[in-house]
Amino acid sequence: MTPDEELAAAGAAPTRDQAAVAMPAGGRYRGAGDEIALDLRVDAELNIVSGDLYAITSRPGSDEPLVGYAASFRTSPPLDASLPSAILAEDDLGGRTTGSMLLDGPAPGRGGGGAVTVTVVLDGGLNGIGSRRPMTVVAERVGDLLRPIVLEIDRERDVAEIAPVVDDGGVVRTLPGVLAGAGLDPVVDDRDDPIPVKDAGWDTAELHALMVDVADRPVDRPAWGLGLLVLGSADERQRGLLGVMFDTTPQLPRQAAAVFATAVRELRPDDADRKLMQTTVHEIGHALNLAHRFEREVGRADSFSHMAYDWRHVGGPEVFWEGYDYRFDPDELAFLRHGRRRDVIPGGAPFHSVRYWADGGGGSSPYVPEAPLAGVSLLLDPPPASLTTAGPLFGFGQPVYLQVRFRNDLDVSIEVPHQLLDHKVGLLEVLIRRQRPGDPSGIVDADAFRPVAQRCVDVDPGVARTLDPGDEMTDNLNLTFGASGFGFAEPGRYEVTALLVVPEIRDGQVVREYVAASAPLPVTIAHPVSALDEISAVELLDPEVGTWFALGGAPALRRAGDRLDALAERRGGDPNRDPVVAAIVRAQAFEALRSPIRYERSTDTFRSEPSRPELAVERLRRLDAGALASFDPSTAAGTRRLARDLEQRM
Repeated sequence: MTPDEELAAAGAAPTRDQAAVAMPAGGRYRGAGDEIALDLRVDAELNIVSGDLYAITSRPGSDEPLVGYAASFRTSPPLDASLPSAILAEDDLGGRTTGSMLLDGPAPGRGGGGAVTVTVVLDGGLNGIGSRRPMTVVAERVGDLLRPIVLEIDRERDVAEIAPVVDDGGVVRTLPGVLAGAGLDPVVDDRDDPIPVKDAGWDTAELHALMVDVADRPVDRPAWGLGLLVLGSADERQRGLLGVMFDTTPQLPRQAAAVFATAVRELRPDDADRKLMQTTVHEIGHALNLAHRFEREVGRADSFSHMAYDWRHVGGPEVFWEGYDYRFDPDELAFLRHGRRRDVIPGGAPFHSVRYWADGGGGSSPYVPEAPLAGVSLLLDPPPASLTTAGPLFGFGQPVYLQVRFRNDLDVSIEVPHQLLDHKVGLLEVLIRRQRPGDPSGIVDADAFRPVAQRCVDVDPGVARTLDPGDEMTDNLNLTFGASGFGFAEPGRYEVTALLVVPEIRDGQVVREYVAASAPLPVTIAHPVSALDEISAVELLDPEVGTWFALGGAPALRRAGDRLDALAERRGGDPNRDPVVAAIVRAQAFEALRSPIRYERSTDTFRSEPSRPELAVERLRRLDAGALASFDPSTAAGTRRLARDLEQRM
């Protein structure tokens, strides 16, 4: 049920007998009373008022009170300032209650900007705030915009800044101006010290390290700040990648993003500035918990929002750009301005954890076929060593790898994006469902697996894949750890289903889309069978370790890597007998091949860490056929190719 539906179900708030009171001027107000402090947002455009409540309590042994966030509330339109309005309030602990809010004002402000008297009554207690008693605050107006955001921008040397764009109406569009149009109050900190050039481009784990290093604020707690890297290009394996948003836990949950400005200019030379502006706001939107508009759940492939892709628009790129007006859609605006603080603030709720969009569509999105469609096939393949008569079986704490396989069963060739099966891109949706006795198979109540990095891509005709009739393409799925944590944290039986949107490309344009669904794959996670399994779980189910596995080794998480190295030794150190050790050794090899650029805050300098190919070769030599059988076929094949290539170069 949406917030508006909940408020409607709660009934109208009580009325009072008084003359009509003018609506206060739109903007942000702040104030404190005896019991609460309030950050209030009055939205004249959407006719919504919302606020964040902070409980005021005494501090033991001090005259200074404690002020801590307690809950958020919002009204539902239509809103009449002369009447108490129904509100829905939520805290961060799962508590929800209805209530009412009354605005008295406007009145002259002590600071000259105007003030409003706000009275809030909650029907139930929330996080230290009592129920059914009026709490009154005089709130001073502090500005026109509704929520703050600080952008820390770091650029790679020789990469141009995000330039203003003049739209078709002659309006100059700047990044701060576009964000202000969404009700955000941006403070842009464009740092002078450039990031050294990385000629080979950036891979995901190297980006993660850079984002952790350069952040001026703590990245392990919520804050209205966002690190934005403006870089050249991703590495060659990720051609067509225009932007990335990180949602790792505990570091960087929606607190950092990157855009690849050189890649944008190479792919869109005739319209680079506009495309770069849209891409940048798009990644900032992800960091504020906005989803892609074309996703199956959202169902708005007809959208002209920043959060759409031009090449995924139902009318095609030309139609998208004709309608694009540097704005978010109304439901996105309502969420950005009035969503619960935890759901919007960087570092708060996991990405894609809030259904702020209206259910039921009304736009356009791929449907889920009830039976396999003729012409395309999608299959999931487990590791060979996991196969039992009852289906794949993974040890407790064992990293979960699967292969996804797409086959062209048509009688004609088709051209598809080369990133088609990369589950970080968004064309492939992976659903994980905990199955209990008597449950039917299917995707009802399944949880979508969200990777720790969200990649936003464009069609690059230079690396598109042509699939002739009967051809397949494959990729691996590392489902060990995602934005919401471990997908298989408990022993038991699960089902994994894959859904894939297949854009067919012709002359660089999408001409049609196919939708493929895999059969549900049963996966069983074993119970611990030894004391060592129990001890290992403490390490393996730690979020920092999960992030290390998800990134294939992470330079910024050396402590997690050291802990896993020690764990591998405790487990006997043989990757050919232990799939947990095999996963550690493989990720160590990939980490050794990276050459990250690290920032040292103590000396205010950047340094390049050299790769260690000798260590990578040593690790890969430890993985024989038995060890590789604990990985899916795609992961095993890629590991063999890498080992062979390194041996030839050494």
